[in-house]
Amino acid sequence: MSQLHPISGCDNTARKADVVFIHGLGGDAFATWRHGDSADTSWPHWLGHEHKDIGVWSLGYAASPTKWARLLRWIGRGDRDSGHSMALPARAGQVLDRMVQKGLGERPILFVCHSLGGLLAKCVLRKSADSLDPPMKQIASSTRAVLFLATPHNGAALATLADAFRTIFRTTVSMEELRAHDAHLLDLHDWYRKHSPNYGVRTVTYYEARSVKDAAMIVNSTSAHPGVGADPVPLDEDHLSIAKPRNPDDQVCDGLRSLLKNHVLSSSVPSTATPPGATQPIVVTVQAPNQAPHRVPRQLPHAAEKFFGRVAEKRQLVERLRAGKNTVVVGHAGLGKTALAASALEEVVGPNASNLSASPFPDGVVYLDLY
Repeated sequence: MSQLHPISGCDNTARKADVVFIHGLGGDAFATWRHGDSADTSWPHWLGHEHKDIGVWSLGYAASPTKWARLLRWIGRGDRDSGHSMALPARAGQVLDRMVQKGLGERPILFVCHSLGGLLAKCVLRKSADSLDPPMKQIASSTRAVLFLATPHNGAALATLADAFRTIFRTTVSMEELRAHDAHLLDLHDWYRKHSPNYGVRTVTYYEARSVKDAAMIVNSTSAHPGVGADPVPLDEDHLSIAKPRNPDDQVCDGLRSLLKNHVLSSSVPSTATPPGATQPIVVTVQAPNQAPHRVPRQLPHAAEKFFGRVAEKRQLVERLRAGKNTVVVGHAGLGKTALAASALEEVVGPNASNLSASPFPDGVVYLDLY
């Protein structure tokens, strides 16, 4: 079953973000990311030592490429996951539930994905976006970046070859899902291309430029392209070594640092997620100033010469604001939402209304924010 292994900082309730490493086909939560036998050669452990203020996790799950691996258990050399796998949508649902159980989604999230792990991450985000459960939905809205390493977004030639010899290889469902141009992969590719920008997800992609043991180039530049973000960058690595940097200053490590600095640690998590395509509300946000209480620290556009109409709507809005209730004003562009909100706020402010135009506070302290 899926297991989120804490690597570093995961029990720190004040951590600023969570980084989740997801291995690929035939990998595991630890060996996939290290070039030696010890934690000293492990990329996730390097990251944890460098950033004490983030949680570093590594996901482990059954992803065997062939059912023959079950024979290893019979001779005492395999574990309970040897030879087993699960279809991507089902695995994504399991992983999503596990992430929520561990409290992920409360902070910005960055996924580091190798091979099949990238497809699983996309499927998790899609499951989250479609969920009606708020904690599960928060995973998608909290994700700030995804780093793909040799992910076959359109399927891999090796899987197509394996599928042709399915009887011999006894391929698992994971391998069969990697058939080139598989309809499920194309649908998932299209979803991520269209929706990841709406969630503010930054995408960076690397792929291998060398074959494994001079035998096969598993993911080429075409299959490696997620359809969004900058063009995939080739590295002088094969399909396996690309996830095993040998030094903390290798290119993939610096790529991760850049994502952390510029797109994850510099962001925050919204309290709720607005699904792509939904009506965008005006949100009134208030923060107490470090000034005398009679000041009203907010900036509004200049009021119209005369506000008229919307009597019932204004009365309802004033009542809610005076009661301290969270309120949004929704409607199509040009209907006067800002004017209605401004007029209602002026009535609630009352005697302090004259201070509104003289606010010394910058935008963003107390404001009307159109998402």
